[in-house]
Amino acid sequence: SGECGSGKVIGEFVCDRIDEYTFSNLEAEYRINDIDIAKTCLNHSELIGYGKGKSLYGWHISELKIYDKPKELWQFLIKGERDSGCVREDDCSDCPNCVMVHGDYVEWDCRDYELKPLTRPPQSWCFVEQE
Repeated sequence: SGECGSGKVIGEFVCDRIDEYTFSNLEAEYRINDIDIAKTCLNHSELIGYGKGKSLYGWHISELKIYDKPKELWQFLIKGERDSGCVREDDCSDCPNCVMVHGDYVEWDCRDYELKPLTRPPQSWCFVEQE
């Protein structure tokens, strides 16, 4: 329907766990159980050809939602650091924008964030919020 590769978002899901499958040189195959390999829709030799001996990762997804109509990138928001510094002058230990920095002493370092529209596809994946 012409939508493939159009720079739009076609759906979303929650990744609630990622499993790592390592290659065993001794056994010349991936350490993966029969249930998980069945979920890949690949057989052992196809898995070896795909992974080429490098670790493979299985994403366990839930709450899959495919949109009826693809959404534009700008409809999703990503955290971006704001130029302005911390506006709090008192102890900001309860501030959600601040993180603790450990060094010779403990101090609070404000990372002031704002949500900005996504302007280009992420190279891998990213966390987003809808506008």
